Amino acid sequence: MKIDRQNLFSTAQALTSGATTTLTSTDVIDQGELATGNLYRQLGADPLYLVTIIESTATSTGSATFSAKLVGDSASSFPNTALIVTQASAVAVASVTAGLMYVAPLPRENTERFLRMEYTMGTSPFSAGGAVTSFLTNEPGYWYAYNKNSKESNTF
Repeated sequence: MKIDRQNLFSTAQALTSGATTTLTSTDVIDQGELATGNLYRQLGADPLYLVTIIESTATSTGSATFSAKLVGDSASSFPNTALIVTQASAVAVASVTAGLMYVAPLPRENTERFLRMEYTMGTSPFSAGGAVTSFLTNEPGYWYAYNKNSKESNTF
């Protein structure tokens, strides 16, 4: 799977906030200036996929839930976000395990200039663990440069 630094929303971003909350991705993708008079951008003919990987297993002292969604806005401050795609709709914390990967094709409809992820921990907060990496790619295959099942690190 190809990962381009310019298409990363989060890299092992911690989801443990101590509260039931929505965290935004550490990075925002700016698709660039739009043509005069246009509010939206077409994503193009080649399909794009949103990939979210749970990097570490989350735990909770309560019945926490997790959801992830990609939103867009015409302003970098995101005053009026528009939902683009939902990946995980309120899954139980027991399902938020290391190695879990959500892949969702992006709709080819128009999107606004700025894109970011929103991660929601509902019902109760995560007490430990829970880190996430999210990015856009045109190749959502499941190829790894190391044996994923060996617990071998992919860092240098």
